[in-house]
Amino acid sequence: MTPEHVVLVVEATSGGCGRHTGDLALELARRGFGLTLFYGTRRIDARFRGIVSQLEAQGVTCRAMDIAQKPTVTDLKWIREIRAAAPKGSIIHGQATTGGFYARLAASRSRPAVFTPHSFVTMMPYVGDRARVVYGQMERFLARRTARIICVSKFEAEHGKTLGIDSNKLRVVYNGIAPLKCLDRATVRAQWDVGPETMVIGFVGRFDPPKNPALAVRAFAHLRGLDARLVMIGSGSLQGEVDAAVGDLPVTLLGGVHAEPLLAGMDVHLMSSDAESLPYVLIEAQSLGQPIVTTDVGAAREIVTDGRDGFVRPAGDAEGLGSALRQIAENQELRNRLGQEAVVAGSRFSLDRMVEGTLSVYSEALS
Repeated sequence: MTPEHVVLVVEATSGGCGRHTGDLALELARRGFGLTLFYGTRRIDARFRGIVSQLEAQGVTCRAMDIAQKPTVTDLKWIREIRAAAPKGSIIHGQATTGGFYARLAASRSRPAVFTPHSFVTMMPYVGDRARVVYGQMERFLARRTARIICVSKFEAEHGKTLGIDSNKLRVVYNGIAPLKCLDRATVRAQWDVGPETMVIGFVGRFDPPKNPALAVRAFAHLRGLDARLVMIGSGSLQGEVDAAVGDLPVTLLGGVHAEPLLAGMDVHLMSSDAESLPYVLIEAQSLGQPIVTTDVGAAREIVTDGRDGFVRPAGDAEGLGSALRQIAENQELRNRLGQEAVVAGSRFSLDRMVEGTLSVYSEALS
């Protein structure tokens, strides 16, 4: 059964959640679905602002919500607004914890809720034991008001089961991307003043605790003496820690610029995170034929097969990550083979496949 209307609700309008929601919204609009978007403004990035403009130009109603990451009593008015925007037969789809909170409280039997966690809060390593218990109880309560929960990885779905969520409500739909719009490789590397023979290792992510960006620098330090450069795109609270780790290493810090146009200038992708769900950056790297060296977090092993299209090493293991990078740097044949396999592996994560999977879940929720 196809929904008459879809109401998307998201507070986290940046990073992977913002990208996922924006891409889904544009595709739903392109396919002619009735659509209303409620979006948070406190964490919005330039990409999502552009998507809102595109949607409004197509006649989609977009409602800006000045709400906090943790809902307050005065913010609860939005539950009423969301419900009013959803005619009977609609799907109310909440994205990430806060968006899911509003969406699921606004839902009813004739307006069922679908929820995409983008990592349950209880999966985050920095969440204390008491908070983990509270969030787990909240998820079990809200799951009873949710027709289906879309997990972006099998890893996330398994975690949902440990929270006591009914496994019959859990579905896995991987993130997907459209073909990337990158600048020419030579043009990008000229901007970085990097020669054609230098191996460029790319890092893309916020400089915040879950991403552990300083670990990427410490791993790169194991390539001293080789013709290699680390290019890091990101900014955040750990900027000082990253600056201290860089020292005299050949590292280029680009700040929080839009990464997509620059990705073709990289040869290998490095992810040093302590926590993830299903990271877009790994899918993007694979689509460009870039071997990946990543920590073993979240759904990393659902994307990368260790030794076939990249290497997976324990979280926090700078030496292990550095050793894998060095293998790739010293062996051109290995780098080529890993890159070829990466393209094959990345073909699983298309935007069309993500949207079709989501629509299938909508149909289940309405049945």
